[in-house]
Amino acid sequence: MTPYKREREIFKNFKQKLENDDTLRQEVEEALGILLSEYDTTVHENRFVVGGVCEHILGAAMRAAGIEAKNVGVHNPRIDLQIPSAEGFSVKGSFTGKRDAIRLINSLGESTTRSWSESTLFILSNVGVAYADPKLLRGATTSTGDALVLKRAPLDDFLRENPQYLIHCHVPAKSADIEKTKVASEAIAKEILGRIQFRILKKFVD
Repeated sequence: MTPYKREREIFKNFKQKLENDDTLRQEVEEALGILLSEYDTTVHENRFVVGGVCEHILGAAMRAAGIEAKNVGVHNPRIDLQIPSAEGFSVKGSFTGKRDAIRLINSLGESTTRSWSESTLFILSNVGVAYADPKLLRGATTSTGDALVLKRAPLDDFLRENPQYLIHCHVPAKSADIEKTKVASEAIAKEILGRIQFRILKKFVD
């Protein structure tokens, strides 16, 4: 089978079902809206949490659409959603609403030795949910000091010329109010301390 053929077919099926099911699409939009309004990725630790939550939202949406998607990002450093009879998908997001480059692989100074090889679902603020793979976007990546990144202009141009690879849905930009954002570690700390028997620490957590 041609590389990425199965993943492209799965995405087109997902696109059709999501765009034709108003209730499911609106639930995905609402979930992403709550996430991005409450957890600003300007806070560094929130970036990993927001990315992980996005993976779970898309996994749930795929399963609701009848696609056997399994969230495996916690075990697999390159694939976030595993699909039977296919390699699966990586999930990446860009939430500023701008045409920023998208970090594909964190490489700790060894980005020149890494390459993009995964079918990827992109959650893009003010755009929607998109699909691309290295065969569709040849030569669109570049190495920085600590990562392999995808240049945004080639992705945007590709989606404009190939709308079959874009799910039109509302993905808001991240919150611009850093003072009101939630911080992932604080939320987890409050949840854990709230389960301690005598509740002394709970009174003092920020």
